[in-house]
Amino acid sequence: MFYTFLEPLNSSISLVLFVGGNNIQDDVDRFIKNGSHIMIGTPGRVQDLLNRVGLVNTRELDILVLDEADR
Repeated sequence: MFYTFLEPLNSSISLVLFVGGNNIQDDVDRFIKNGSHIMIGTPGRVQDLLNRVGLVNTRELDILVLDEADR
């Protein structure tokens, strides 16, 4: 998996991956059910979560990293 560098912390840190192509409601339901310490997402999906769904409230974030290095 792409985040194998987190395996030593696996028991204490949870993460969720949000990418386009997946059903957004399934992603939201999984996040609401399980929560997460770290959220990773493609720019389009993160924008969907911020704008349309309202799942992420940026006022509650400790750290936000936006990386669009491929543009």
